[in-house]
Amino acid sequence: MVVWGETELLCRAVLEEAQKEADKILAAAKNAADRMLQEAEERADKEVQAKMLLAKGKAQSRSKQIVDLAELEAKKRLLSFQQQLVHHVLQTLERRLKDLRNEPKYAEFLLSIVKQGIGNLPGTSFIVEVNAEDVEQIRSVVDGLADELRADIALVASLTVDLGCRIFTEDRRLLYDNTIAGRLKRLEDDIKREIWRVIFASG
Repeated sequence: MVVWGETELLCRAVLEEAQKEADKILAAAKNAADRMLQEAEERADKEVQAKMLLAKGKAQSRSKQIVDLAELEAKKRLLSFQQQLVHHVLQTLERRLKDLRNEPKYAEFLLSIVKQGIGNLPGTSFIVEVNAEDVEQIRSVVDGLADELRADIALVASLTVDLGCRIFTEDRRLLYDNTIAGRLKRLEDDIKREIWRVIFASG
């Protein structure tokens, strides 16, 4: 599935920035896990030597148990690190998206997601909610879109929309949430998979 659209391109930028940092941290985590396994093996060997005279088979079984437990703990630590890093990248992405309004093509992006939302709703009359800061800069292009689609589009300011837009049918019974938060929510699983693919593929 292709994840990356207009705003989603920023996800890739954040991933690229996180890549080098992630490689260093992941390498450190793996080294720590390797050390843990080595120490466990050395500890197991010592136990085997100590108990060799008493019960060789039992000592070897205990040695394997120590190593297996160490391997399990190492895997748990690596998984925990990977999950923390995914969470960090998502948080960084959310912070970066807050600056989207300052991008030169933000008005063009807004128009595209208004059109997308309308295309996913029935009817010919719609209410488009945007942040008060965005109303004037897209009013004329939304009017042009209404002419293009032969639709009635009411553009209104909303205190609950930060970035992006919400599109309702005229009776407000149906909603297409194209706020940045809404878009991220719909793409969250895909973005997480992409983070794992980009950052951990070689791991």
